[in-house]
Amino acid sequence: MATTAQAIVELWLSLSPDGHTELALSIPLAKCQALATHPLRWLRFLGCAIYGQKGHLSTSNAGPPIDDYTADIMAHPPRLVDVDVMDDRTSDASDLSDGRADFRHRVVGRDVTCVRTGELAEHCDACHIIPHSKGDDYIRNALSHRSETDIVDELDGIDDTRNGLLLWSPLHRPFGAGALTFLKTPNFYLDVDDIPYNPPREENQASPASRLTLHYIVDSGLGRMLPGIVPNNSDLREPEDTSTWPPVIILNLCYASAALCAWAPVTFRQTIRAMVKDTYYDASDDSTANSQDEPDDTGPRISKELSLRAQRLERRNERKLQAAHPGEMHLSSAMDGVLALWMRSKGRGKQILQTATDFKNARDKVWSWIDSEGIDFNSRALRESE
Repeated sequence: MATTAQAIVELWLSLSPDGHTELALSIPLAKCQALATHPLRWLRFLGCAIYGQKGHLSTSNAGPPIDDYTADIMAHPPRLVDVDVMDDRTSDASDLSDGRADFRHRVVGRDVTCVRTGELAEHCDACHIIPHSKGDDYIRNALSHRSETDIVDELDGIDDTRNGLLLWSPLHRPFGAGALTFLKTPNFYLDVDDIPYNPPREENQASPASRLTLHYIVDSGLGRMLPGIVPNNSDLREPEDTSTWPPVIILNLCYASAALCAWAPVTFRQTIRAMVKDTYYDASDDSTANSQDEPDDTGPRISKELSLRAQRLERRNERKLQAAHPGEMHLSSAMDGVLALWMRSKGRGKQILQTATDFKNARDKVWSWIDSEGIDFNSRALRESE
């Protein structure tokens, strides 16, 4: 039986001053039509969200704008998206630090129930939009880099309430993998009516002032039940007071990243990584180091291995400790080693301490052991800082 070739829409972007264009996205036509009532406007939004500046669509390189899309736009250098915004997301939030527990408390206080399904909070996760593992420096860098496209007050770090949504737990994993994401309208190119309504609006029903719409970017792996319960193009419940609601700068960053991970050629993703690595990440952070040789596929990039996350977290914590207590670095490292040896001697080498209380009790036992063995550590400063 003959098969019909799938129609593909290609979006090319110019990233260099000489006007050279590169294939940025290859999107199935059916997906374009499913996600937008005006696909050309949606494509222009995607291109500009990736590029970080406003622009226009043309049918050829350096050609004139398509009719009805003309805009008085000056050329500006790109403020490119980070392809790997979502790559460090953790899908299991059962082990919460004090800071993340406070983040959940604040997000639940704002949203009360799942902002899409209305499910009770105990069946929901307080999801970071930009993953918690990216850290405070990353979100500050992202806001600074993209601020000319989307103006927003600076967030108070990665655990700011505006970087979170309360979502029904089955939505957390596909959101973290980039299989689903959220589109805010109106934005700089799309109106609320440019995106389909699900369920459809009644005839003559007034358009809402704004929408935050769920989009399934990647359909594979979702299963049959989830899209039936939470359909594509369905809207999230937005609060009347949006002062603590996620700003469009964060939502657009994640939307563009999800689109790139799903539909961009590997070579284009590699080009963008090379261009923006020093913009989003600290010089000593190798967050994108193992992304250069990614497999040639069109699926979402899932979270990196735990060991890499742990290495980055350790380096970040070391930098913070060194800045706060330069003389205590060696002692802290020694204490970590003693703690690990003590845990191994108790047969707990592979067990994770689940709460801050457990960790404090363990450290107290280590100090008792050090005192009993007569080991001479200049430990007063470290003990006082715990």
